[in-house]
Amino acid sequence: MQPDEQLEQQLSAAADRARSHGTPQPDGAFAASLRDRFEVSSPELDAMVDIAAATPGVVAARMTGAGFGGCTVNLVRPDAVEAFRATIEREYPERTGREPRVLAVTAADGAGVMAPSRNGG
Repeated sequence: MQPDEQLEQQLSAAADRARSHGTPQPDGAFAASLRDRFEVSSPELDAMVDIAAATPGVVAARMTGAGFGGCTVNLVRPDAVEAFRATIEREYPERTGREPRVLAVTAADGAGVMAPSRNGG
């Protein structure tokens, strides 16, 4: 199995588990809570979450950071990343008048203990 196939299976399984436990999905419920209850969102963040949530292949879309115009984190299936990027780059400026910056990253292992280097540092 190729790494991308493995990741896609893991994402799909995680999404299934999340749905079965009532975890917020890309429908924007989490973002709506931040917007309505805590008033820490912005029209730009709301637009980004709305666009992402409506894009096929998006597993989750959330605001991150302290809000007030920060950024979103979007969990996107590997085969949908380029279509996601194209959708955001097309629709976000239409809705906000601002240019988005989409950074595609891959999840990695979390923090851990590092062995000291051989040169003493």
